[in-house]
Amino acid sequence: MGVFIKYGETIEGSAVDFIVRAWYKNGPVEHPITKKVMCRYTTDRNSLGTIKKPYPTPTDEEIKAATQHYHRELGDQLKADALEIFTEGFKPIKTNVKEGISGRHGAQLASTSVHTIASIKTPLKIYDNLLGHSAKKEIKG
Repeated sequence: MGVFIKYGETIEGSAVDFIVRAWYKNGPVEHPITKKVMCRYTTDRNSLGTIKKPYPTPTDEEIKAATQHYHRELGDQLKADALEIFTEGFKPIKTNVKEGISGRHGAQLASTSVHTIASIKTPLKIYDNLLGHSAKKEIKG
């Protein structure tokens, strides 16, 4: 069980819970690695994804090698400003709005119960200093 914050980090699960501020459906597309046609969503503003049911490691050797960096353990989380989410099937994901989840603002809660792959599209800016990606230059005198 880990929390992942860097660009490109990916979780894969059979059931995943999300807490986001903005949720956008982009429609069916072919996943770039698995080559399956999946429904694509994007999120914005303080997004969190947590695996609630793990997904088994693929048996196809080519896909297994291409997805070896995916996190598939129960409880693995992505914390980001924006996520890119792919779900199997075309049944739309329903969201529930809850007030007061992210401080004073509301958030949309969503759960998937199908094969789901989520990746960090935009990391949170607060973690840039921790990762050494700050735009601030140290002034030496």
